[in-house]
Amino acid sequence: MEINDHGAAILIRLGGSDTKPKTLRYFTAHTPEEWSYLLRAKTPLGAIDRETDFITCRIHVVRDGRMESDEFRPGYPYPQEFLGSALDLDSYLSWQKETLEKGGNTANVPARYRKRTGIYKYYSTDEILALGSGWGEEEEILRMHRAHAYAAFMHSTDVWDVINDKKMKLRKGLKIIRGGLLIANNGMTQGEYLVIPLTSSIGYQKQCHVVVHLTNADPDLGRKGFQPEIKEACEEVAKRIINNSLKKYKELLKPTGVSTSEDEKEKALADWIREQEDFQKNNPLSLSSAHFFKPKNEISISSIPQKEQDVIALFNQLIAGGVIRSINLLATNQTTQYDGVYRYVISEDEETYLHDEEANPLGLELEKLKNFESQPKVLEYKHNLDYLIQDFHNEEKRADDINLAVCWVMGESWREDFECTSFLLEENISHRNYHGLTHQLYSATSRIDVIVLSELIEYLENYEKSQKTQEEKYENDE
Repeated sequence: MEINDHGAAILIRLGGSDTKPKTLRYFTAHTPEEWSYLLRAKTPLGAIDRETDFITCRIHVVRDGRMESDEFRPGYPYPQEFLGSALDLDSYLSWQKETLEKGGNTANVPARYRKRTGIYKYYSTDEILALGSGWGEEEEILRMHRAHAYAAFMHSTDVWDVINDKKMKLRKGLKIIRGGLLIANNGMTQGEYLVIPLTSSIGYQKQCHVVVHLTNADPDLGRKGFQPEIKEACEEVAKRIINNSLKKYKELLKPTGVSTSEDEKEKALADWIREQEDFQKNNPLSLSSAHFFKPKNEISISSIPQKEQDVIALFNQLIAGGVIRSINLLATNQTTQYDGVYRYVISEDEETYLHDEEANPLGLELEKLKNFESQPKVLEYKHNLDYLIQDFHNEEKRADDINLAVCWVMGESWREDFECTSFLLEENISHRNYHGLTHQLYSATSRIDVIVLSELIEYLENYEKSQKTQEEKYENDE
C-alpha cells in the first residue's frame, strides 16, 4: 500500500465463518462495471447530494487469477442511468409551460415525451411541501432536516429485472434497485426498503422507487432504523409524490402490457445478423483490378444530401474512394428494424491505416494498428441523428443494439441521453479505434460510434474551421 503523509487509508478484510454472504460469488458480479454498480447502491460510494465530480474511484476485480480494472465516479445509481427512454419530468413540465405561454395545445404531446419506460423527478423541500396541505408536525421535521427527494415511476415492475438481470447481469431476481422507499441521511441511503403506504393503486408501490434524503437525521442504531416520526414523515413524502405528482403523468408511460423483456427482439436481431453473415459467405462479391478504384480526386455527388438515401449513397462513395477504410459492409436492408450489417477491419498496413495529417487525416495512431476483423455489427443511417434518438424514445430501436450511426448532421437531441467525444479534435485522435470514425456517443449503458458526414467533409476541406466547430459543439460535453 502506498504511504502518504496525509489523508486516511482504510483496509477492510473479509472472511471467516461469520461473514455473510460467505462468498462474493453470491451476487454473480464479475466485471468492474457490475461491482461498481453494487458498491454505489449499497455503500457510501453511492453518495447522494454530494459534489463528487472531482473524485475518481479505481476498482480491481480478480476472478480466477485474472485481474480486470476500471474507473468510475461515485454517486447513487439512479434508475434512469440504465434506461435510455426514461423521461425527466421537469423537461416535460417546461414544454407544457412554454406551450401554454405561446397559446399552444398541450394535448398534442410530442413523441419524445410519450411511451417512456419511466418518468423521474427531483423534489426540493418546497416542492415536497407543496404536494398538498395538512402536513402538521411532519413539516417541521422535513424543514429541520432539509428534506429533498428523488422519485421514479416505471411503467412495469419488469424494469427492475431488466436492470438487475440484463444490464448488470447479477444474480437473477436480486433486484438491488427496485420499487419502494429508501431513506438517506447525510449523503447515504440507510436501512432496507420500506413499503410505500398507498391506500389505492397498490401496485404502484412496486413500480415506484423513492429516495428521501435528510440532513443530520441520525438513525436510532438500537432500532436499526430511523426514529418513528422521521420514518412516518418520509413515508408521507413518498405517498404524496406518487399520488399528487407522478401519478398525474402516467399517460406518458408506455402501456403496462408492453413487456420490457427484450429476449425475442434480441433473438430476432441475432438471427438477422447471422443470415447476412451466411449470405455473404455463400454469395461473395469481388471486384479488384489495377485499373479501377484509382481516385479521380472528387466525389460523384454534387449537392449535399437532402434525405437518408442520399446519406447512404455518399457514405458508400467515401468507402469506395478510400476516405473511410475500416468498414466492410455485409448488407443494407431498410425493410428490417435496422438498416445494415458491417464489420470493422484493421491491419498493420501503415500506408492504409496510419494517421498522417496530410495524407491520412482520418487514420489511427500506430499502437492501434493490428490485424483484426470484428464480429458482424449493426449500422443505422439517418439524415439527422435526431431521428434516431426519437426512435430510442419511442422504443422502436434500442441504443444497445446499434454499433455505428451514419448521418449527415448530428442534431441536438443526443444531448438528452448521451455524452459525446469528437475524434475530429486534435487532442482526441488517440481515442479513435477505427479508420474514419468522427465521434462516439456514450452513456452508462451504451456506446455508439458515429460518422457525421458533414463534419467529416468540413474536417478534410477546412481543418481550422473544423477545429472551431468541434470545440464549440462538443468540447464542453466531454
